[in-house]
Amino acid sequence: MINRNEINENDKWDLSFLFENEEEYAKAINAIEIKTKEFNKYEKLELNFALFKETLNKYYEIMEDLEKVSYYAMLKLETDVTNKNSNKIYSTCVNLTTKVSNTTSFFMPKILKTDAKKIQAWINAPELEEKKIAIEKILREKNHILTEQEEEILANYTPLYSSYQNIFSALTNADMEFGEINGQPLTNSTYILFLQNEDQKIRKEAFLKFYQKYKNNENTLANLIISDLKKNHFIAKTRKFQNTFSMQLFSNNIDKKVYTNLIETVNENLSALNDYYEFRKKVLNQENLYHYDVYVPLTKGITFKNSFEEACEKILKSLEILGNEYTEILRNGLLKERWVDKYENAGKRSGAFSAGSYNGKPYILLNYKDESIRDVFTLAHEAGHSMHSYFSIKNNPFPHYNYSIFEAEIASIINEQILAEYLLKTEIDTNKIKYIKLTQIDDMISTFFRQTMFAEFEYIIHEMISKEEPVVKETLTETYMNLLKKYFGPSLKFDELSSLECFRIPHFYSPFYVYQYATGIAAALSIYKDIKENKKDAVENYLKFLKTGGSKYPLDSLNITGVDLTKKETIENTINIFKYRLEEIKKIFQ
Repeated sequence: MINRNEINENDKWDLSFLFENEEEYAKAINAIEIKTKEFNKYEKLELNFALFKETLNKYYEIMEDLEKVSYYAMLKLETDVTNKNSNKIYSTCVNLTTKVSNTTSFFMPKILKTDAKKIQAWINAPELEEKKIAIEKILREKNHILTEQEEEILANYTPLYSSYQNIFSALTNADMEFGEINGQPLTNSTYILFLQNEDQKIRKEAFLKFYQKYKNNENTLANLIISDLKKNHFIAKTRKFQNTFSMQLFSNNIDKKVYTNLIETVNENLSALNDYYEFRKKVLNQENLYHYDVYVPLTKGITFKNSFEEACEKILKSLEILGNEYTEILRNGLLKERWVDKYENAGKRSGAFSAGSYNGKPYILLNYKDESIRDVFTLAHEAGHSMHSYFSIKNNPFPHYNYSIFEAEIASIINEQILAEYLLKTEIDTNKIKYIKLTQIDDMISTFFRQTMFAEFEYIIHEMISKEEPVVKETLTETYMNLLKKYFGPSLKFDELSSLECFRIPHFYSPFYVYQYATGIAAALSIYKDIKENKKDAVENYLKFLKTGGSKYPLDSLNITGVDLTKKETIENTINIFKYRLEEIKKIFQ
């Protein structure tokens, strides 16, 4: 593998939009340290309007500067984790972040201790308009903030209650060794590759070896997740929430019905997913379809080849449906301003991401390979995130620009949908069309149906904890096995080890997170349907949504596009698209 210094400069992202050089970066670090030290003076002062305004301005000035240096340090390190200088820069930044956090930590509690009516009157002043929404969101938390002594106890407890996930990660990624298959290591990351092998014997061997190791550690894994469930319930009750569910939906002001509507509507339409697995069984020509047969590709020997520039041109051509403003900004970013760090090098982080900050550019990290059609879709996906960040930054002040995780996947999924339909219209090779259509179906299963199943599992188990019903290892495995059978349907035969999958999902240590993947694709497909059908103002409203950033709560932002995730028809639209795509692919396989 080539080293970082062997990569062409034009194939690296251009970080000069943040800092021209490391000397300029060092000056910025020093300036933040001076500002942070000066901020100490506000701690003992009694708040009045003039002091509140001054402190607020200084606080967000420090936060914006800190985000900029943190962003630079992170981006430098991600392209070569072995680089000593990058590690030093990153370490310096982490230390600075800790110092800033400790010094400014008094300010938000000080706001919350001040009379809410007084604060509301102050933020209604025209000169604080650019910070009003951010402070209003903080004020919502007031009823769930404890006394200083109680907050200090919880803060000191944080390293302990975050330890369950750390132990889970150490156990499953470091201590559990899964052996080898045909001389190749079986690990958490290679497991899925073995399940995609054409040879069913290899798939079965990988499945049994992998989950036998989970079986050997099932008591430890069960106790970890149960402890984490109880920890979250304790925090919720301590913060005066009814339960973990209400606590997790509170900060983004998400209606409970969004969650329950997703699960209920999917459950009413599971025959569509069951039908897919019956189709898969027929294509594989197997008497029985097992849990380890659901990831093996139904197509083989299909090759695509697109240079990075060719991929960009296809993506940009497909996105013309979103208008000139969108495509010209993106074209400039991808091909002129060097938003993208394109290719793999030694020490570079694997995978891909888009990282936006208020300053600089919405950079994209890739490990692009010309022969991978998946990488073309990955570029389109990350470009969606970057354009969301671009519009959010351009149309909001710093305190209001950052959009929520709930909204984050919408723009990326829309880009992927647009690209897929464009390729299907322009491609003449039947096998490539088959591959793209199957990929669309696989993506909907993994992002929509599978995440909904995870969300339902979480909801059931957390409800039991909330009602103080006994939850033991068997509760987890039996509940999960019942869901597997319900979602996959009668076409699949499950091994007794299948239920242990519930112990390997890291997102279960971030309660009520996964449902956002499913609602994200549901919202994206609803918006794209309107755009594709040329519905009046559909594109304009979508761009308005991208421009809201964090200036509204997520459901209010989505309302601009006409999407209502509390309605069955929004979820049914996603399921109907899945049904249509399944029928289309069935015709091709006839």
